[in-house]
Amino acid sequence: FGLVWRAGPLLSLSMIAFSFINGITPAATAYVAAKVIDTITHGIKHGFSPEIERLVLMLVIAEATLLIVSSILGKVNGHLSTLLSDQLSENIKTTVLEKTLSIDYAHFEDPDFNDKLLRANNDPGRPLGVVNNWLGLSSIIIGLVTAVSLLAQYSLLAVVIVTISAIPGFFINIKWSKRHFLIEQARAPVHRRQHYLQQVLTQSTYMKEVKSFGFGRVLLDEYTSKVRVLTKDRRRIAIQQSVVGTLIELISTLTLYVAYGSVALSAASGAITIGQMTLYMQMFRQAQGSISGLFGSFGGIYAGRLHLSPLFDFLDMERSSTGDLTEGPLPGDGLRFDDVGFQYPGAPKPAVDGVSFHIRPGQSVALVGENGAGKSTLVKLLTRLYHPTAGKITLDGLELHRWKEDALRARMSALFQDYRWYGFSIGENIGLGNVASLKDEQKWTAAAESGLAADVVDVLPDRYHTQLGSYFGGVELSGGQWQRVALSRTYMREGADVIVLDEPAAAIDSITETRMLGRFKVLMKGRIAILIPHRFS
Repeated sequence: FGLVWRAGPLLSLSMIAFSFINGITPAATAYVAAKVIDTITHGIKHGFSPEIERLVLMLVIAEATLLIVSSILGKVNGHLSTLLSDQLSENIKTTVLEKTLSIDYAHFEDPDFNDKLLRANNDPGRPLGVVNNWLGLSSIIIGLVTAVSLLAQYSLLAVVIVTISAIPGFFINIKWSKRHFLIEQARAPVHRRQHYLQQVLTQSTYMKEVKSFGFGRVLLDEYTSKVRVLTKDRRRIAIQQSVVGTLIELISTLTLYVAYGSVALSAASGAITIGQMTLYMQMFRQAQGSISGLFGSFGGIYAGRLHLSPLFDFLDMERSSTGDLTEGPLPGDGLRFDDVGFQYPGAPKPAVDGVSFHIRPGQSVALVGENGAGKSTLVKLLTRLYHPTAGKITLDGLELHRWKEDALRARMSALFQDYRWYGFSIGENIGLGNVASLKDEQKWTAAAESGLAADVVDVLPDRYHTQLGSYFGGVELSGGQWQRVALSRTYMREGADVIVLDEPAAAIDSITETRMLGRFKVLMKGRIAILIPHRFS
């Protein structure tokens, strides 16, 4: 309810009001229709007078007005529901994205977390469905009360029979809802694999190798096999539901016509009027529909709650642990690793074990080692993307987890080995390194000079405002050019006093590398610099 209300308070209030009105109008319409029939019957028996004719006309106008109002409200309510659904879907997507920003990076390398994230994003419109079921429930209850109060004048036994006939459908709906939910939960890894294969087969970053090595058909075959896996259980359940649903519908129809025969015989014997017969028949239909709708709404609420549980489980995840301090007790002490260890969840042994060192401001340190030695893990530890499983890391004498996150991020800047490029302008690609100066062209220029991306900018048609990436119709850069843009992004954070460069020259030529290292010495004066090279130069 909170999610729906925040998406549109006025829309929500309107839908609540309409649901109550819609609950009253069917019984009111049936009552007026019965009065029309009885008034005409009275006129046929005793003769029509101007008063009776006026009364019939007024009753017909009243019935038409009720039908028109009901129809208009139904259309308006449907339109409002569509608007609210769109707004709600976007709100939930935004809420999920906000939550992802608050969660520790390590979660994103956990397949179980990625399944949970996929489930949370699975059906962002589901909360509105649950609220609609509740609103429908209130409307149904109002309609049911009015129908039952009128039917009770004819036969309480009939009310009981109609109620009992709707019970099997309720329990069967609950059963199917649970089965659908359990299947969807179990299939989350398959969904994620299918989504990944779709990405590989549609994105340019993969398509070069897909085309060159010719393995596209192999991936497509796996994709289609995943589709078959996902549809097999759905098809089986759909067939079973269809058979059972038909049987329930048959029972419901037979019950209704037993009631119809009873009312018709009562009218034939003169126990009730033709108008009452019409009213009771409509009320039987309404009561049966209301009871089925009542159970259906409860079933929908139950199913919706099942499907919403992954969303709420995700939103209830703990936020990243962060401190509230903005400076350490030992200014100028620099960066210390004290017997630091880190073991990935499920890994047989630590990726980093017993590492200790001290780097003071103004010092540059290179980390050199074989692939898999733990160099990139160290980078993620010192940038607080990971938390040590043993030992501690301090900056200016304060453990990293006790720093306020924004204050710590302002002190550090990193070029990661697997740096990314973004479908924005080249200036924005550089500016992302310091969001406070994201649109500052002067700082773009200074950072580009430092990161050797100025040469790249000079040949672009709109210079810093040139759109990058062919996906958005922009300019595609070479690997070495992208690396210079990423390096410039690292230098954008000019206030950072801890700079980490993980394989900064992996994609650039040796001449540019020499220029980069020469500039690196100048830029790193007074700073802590950690360099992970892939060559000894």
